[in-house]
Amino acid sequence: TCPIQSRWMARLQERLREEPSRESIRLVSFSVDPTFDTPEVLNKYAADLNADGDFWHFLTGSREEIWELSRNSFHLPVADVAANSAMPIVHDPGVVLVDRQGRLRKYMDVVSNDSLEPMLQALNMVLGEFQPSPEQWNSDEDAATVTHLAQPPEILNTMNWLAVRSEQQQ
Repeated sequence: TCPIQSRWMARLQERLREEPSRESIRLVSFSVDPTFDTPEVLNKYAADLNADGDFWHFLTGSREEIWELSRNSFHLPVADVAANSAMPIVHDPGVVLVDRQGRLRKYMDVVSNDSLEPMLQALNMVLGEFQPSPEQWNSDEDAATVTHLAQPPEILNTMNWLAVRSEQQQ
């Protein structure tokens, strides 16, 4: 996996360590070079980054599967550059937020902008959404169309809204 993206993800993991919604969040890093990034290499890399294995997963697969996933699911470019021995595989510098329904909700170039805030705001929005079960609605079709509850802006714009609200009411 990309060292720049991985350092950014390590910061995100640390920032989310005490987040009450942490159980609903998963960080996933995909190797674009499965020839080099064996499961053993990825395990060491994860350990070097202090990755919480229950929260942050490092995945690999066949080159074809990983490249197809990058191009067709995440819509991110990936290509060989044989002339560049320092970076023989070029990939997009982006991190993608995927919601519970598998939809791409936020793209962020972490090389150009290494701030966590835009992703945290998007994550707060997605975490506020829900997928009601068919038992709560008339059918699967109804449940699939209702995915968002209205929330006050302060809930979406800060990670500690409950503490702030509690303090205001004291």
